[in-house]
Amino acid sequence: MLNSIKVGSVDNSLRLDSQSTVTMGGRILKVHSKKVGGFATPTRPISIPELRAKTMLPFNGAIEGHLGAVQIDLDRERFDRFKKQNGTIEQTKRRATKFSNQTCCFDNFAILDVPPIPLDDLGLLKLFLDVQSRIVMLDYISLPLIVGNDIVRFEHLVREWITCAEERGKGLVPQLSMKDDLDSFRKRLSLLSEMAESGDIQIINLVYANPERFTLQFIEVWKKQETKAIFNCSSVPSKGQEVAPGIHETPLVQLQKFGIDTITPIRKTPTRTTVAWLQSRERPKSINEIDNFSWAHHPAGAILDKDLWKRLPSKSIECHCSVCRDRNQQSLVDEYAYDERGEIVSYGMYSAARIHDVVSSAPECSLIQQHIKKGEMADYVGDLRNYRNTKLGIRRS
Repeated sequence: MLNSIKVGSVDNSLRLDSQSTVTMGGRILKVHSKKVGGFATPTRPISIPELRAKTMLPFNGAIEGHLGAVQIDLDRERFDRFKKQNGTIEQTKRRATKFSNQTCCFDNFAILDVPPIPLDDLGLLKLFLDVQSRIVMLDYISLPLIVGNDIVRFEHLVREWITCAEERGKGLVPQLSMKDDLDSFRKRLSLLSEMAESGDIQIINLVYANPERFTLQFIEVWKKQETKAIFNCSSVPSKGQEVAPGIHETPLVQLQKFGIDTITPIRKTPTRTTVAWLQSRERPKSINEIDNFSWAHHPAGAILDKDLWKRLPSKSIECHCSVCRDRNQQSLVDEYAYDERGEIVSYGMYSAARIHDVVSSAPECSLIQQHIKKGEMADYVGDLRNYRNTKLGIRRS
């Protein structure tokens, strides 16, 4: 578990919009861990989508990080089976154990991507507590999203789970939905921030919602910029808002403005129907038939649509990461879109894009840190816009 979390620098140079007096910008947390030593936020936890992508490719490079996220995804069908306490429980535990073992070199924490649970459903809550507690290599268990506005009962539940987690040598990660009504969200976030001050809470997981639609909830997070806990945002889509044709802002930049310290991508376990279809589909006969993908270009804080990425001059999007190694687009397609027999694989470029996104994000995180320290996040956002215009040669229509 983490030893200490301290707020380093806070930047307030950004405004919500040109008409607003609300300021934001970003923050740096200084974190110390027995496992990985000291590190600073923003950073990218290693999560299941990257780990799975790595197993699908002939990629021997390391995926380095400071935190690991073990995402437990139960859609409605699997959730219903889980509640019946049949084999789905053991399947869930085995799957989570596998990925906790793969991330045990980091401080790893669970994310429960499950439907919200009523405050009074103590049997189901105990089931999730027991399943996570039995995962030996998991450092932090997660409290599911809770339905109910009784803040006193919510506090009692959180403190009870903290005690149970400590008895098992683990920490607790409470979860809040960014879609919760504003008053309930504000009260719960304030409560968890107070618990962080005393060291009872070290990580708070915020389940993603579109910042443009739930701006007030994100502003509440920014108001807690002095909270001594990591704000992780989970279920984050691969693309942020569109900033130009074929170019989307990276979620890291979009969410960092509100004081989000780390992000983990959305993860949906395929249904049995989807798995059957994936197994039965024919191999692609053309490179145009491979799975769709988007390519991160972190110096520009951008995610490029596949067709735009392919046609841009290679020099304008050159990348030094362990996936790209300064090669052009065709060279990357030649390596990752084919198997060892030279046959096209549908998932190759999609998987390569997943790994590239996380391993190439380190320079962007470092750049954000530099601008926060100088109080220049407004300049950073402006620099990104200029970079896209001059280096990529594309302006917003």
